[in-house]
Amino acid sequence: MAFHVEPHGGAAYGGLVRILLFLGLLSTLLSSCAVPAVTADTPTTASRTVEAYAETFATPGIAAALISDGDVDLIVRGRDGAGAAITPETRFRIGSMSKSMTATAIMLLVQDGSVELDDRVVDRLPEFTMADARYEQITIRQLLSHTSGLSLQTNDEFALPAPRTTRAVVAELRQGRLVAEPGARFEYHNTNYSLAARIVEIVSGQPLDDFLRERLFVPLGMHDSLSVDACDRTVDELAPGFSVVLGLAYVMPEMPGRCGGNGGVVSTLADMVQWLRFNQGTVGAALLERPLLDELHAMQPNASPYGLGWQRLAPDGGDAPGFVSHGALWRRSPG
Repeated sequence: MAFHVEPHGGAAYGGLVRILLFLGLLSTLLSSCAVPAVTADTPTTASRTVEAYAETFATPGIAAALISDGDVDLIVRGRDGAGAAITPETRFRIGSMSKSMTATAIMLLVQDGSVELDDRVVDRLPEFTMADARYEQITIRQLLSHTSGLSLQTNDEFALPAPRTTRAVVAELRQGRLVAEPGARFEYHNTNYSLAARIVEIVSGQPLDDFLRERLFVPLGMHDSLSVDACDRTVDELAPGFSVVLGLAYVMPEMPGRCGGNGGVVSTLADMVQWLRFNQGTVGAALLERPLLDELHAMQPNASPYGLGWQRLAPDGGDAPGFVSHGALWRRSPG
């Protein structure tokens, strides 16, 4: 999946010029692959850009949206793993873009006065314990910015059998150790967001899916979006995706995994347009105060270039601010 967002204007999030959003039907095993860069200077139409992504990934199905000054151009190609034609309402597993939604859920709790970003995790999640005493100093902010000290080196989050709930992911850490002091360095690690999701569940008293639906998806009109804890959980109207081997696409079931909070959202092209508009501040502005939305996108201490569910990137290596996450690119021209 990839997102290209280019607002412009002097004020932050002012004047939405373009959103180019892709949701490709590929197995999440390909989520770490590089995607071709698309900039405002690229001499291509939206359709040609979509075809370029499809060719790069050899994906049999793809959905895209181009938004320019509020006008939406939807582009869909191909079929899903069940052979049905892709439409704007076709459901996809959106992978790690789910992290931006978990981070926003935490920020809603901050707005409610229920938590603070710099609260210690153990104060909000008493069930969380590790064999390394330093775990007691991990904060919620450090989870969301991947600076907690959790690492694949000491926590194999791809081991099978995978836990099926966020509670089980927390329990799995009891004998674990950190590789760095909390807050000292950045290391991308999915388990951070499973812990954050569990905090949402404990503090709100709701499963993450219920919280997201009530506080984000329904208010934003994202009626076909939901969240699951287990990567391979069956979801209605969600066809299997594909894996590509030597340029050939094969229908493949989703692999088991720990997806709660870090990669478990299922959504559609139409819904994801709404999600990007929310992050631009053009829809749902009453849901989250602007300073809190800005903090989600801000670079965090010792986490450069990561924010809270978003990664910040200066376009073309310059000084102008921008955001990028898992193939999702957001750019703003300088002030």
